[in-house]
Amino acid sequence: MENKILDNNIAKAYHEFEAFRAEFVTKWCARSSFKENRKDGDIRPVVLLRTKELVSELMADIEIDKRLLAILTSEPERFSPKASKFKPILMPEKGVTKVSISQPPATNSRKKTKTEVLRSLGRLVDRLDHTVLTTGTQHSIDALAIATKEYQSIKDDSEEVYRVRTYGYTDTCVYLAQHGTTKDKVRIPITGMFIIDLEGACSVAVQEKNDPKAAIKSYPVTPIACSAILKGMLYRQSDIDAHNDKSKKKAI
Repeated sequence: MENKILDNNIAKAYHEFEAFRAEFVTKWCARSSFKENRKDGDIRPVVLLRTKELVSELMADIEIDKRLLAILTSEPERFSPKASKFKPILMPEKGVTKVSISQPPATNSRKKTKTEVLRSLGRLVDRLDHTVLTTGTQHSIDALAIATKEYQSIKDDSEEVYRVRTYGYTDTCVYLAQHGTTKDKVRIPITGMFIIDLEGACSVAVQEKNDPKAAIKSYPVTPIACSAILKGMLYRQSDIDAHNDKSKKKAI
């Protein structure tokens, strides 16, 4: 009975946390000097706090966030404090005179074993084979032939580890200056960054947003054809390692 009550409390805190964070991001994005625009809603606000009331409101929000996180991270196996979603809201910065923001092209990558790639391609081949049998369109016939060829090519390849690189979005990087000295690059969490600026001395400079597809055009490693990878492109890990080693030698 005690465990059931505990689970209910955790579940209640999680739902409250989800609702609070969503409302928090929406509210502060509406007051921001910069925000990252996404199809599913704005995120990562950069907010200049120019009144004591705004500072007090943020600090009250941070206390609510702390309370909910304390409950959730008491179950670290389910709500890991290392996960970005459960990182606390940033405390406000002080003494910042300039904020410089850039949005370079970004990529996400993850490893896949040969077995995982073949499993995905095998499922695609099975689905297409069924489609050919039921509809027999030329498009499905051609797609089946391509997927089958890709499956055999990867099966015959000696490579055991591959990497999927996903393109098409940008990263948001922030540089904070304090009295002419620029700090290291800071990454803005989804919940945003806040700067106390009661004297109105801080300025925000936003560089023009880069083409999010630029990273795929400039990446020098040749991808492997794989119809089963719907988002991103597949590469041999050994090709990436060879490119990285070559780049390191050039830098020396």
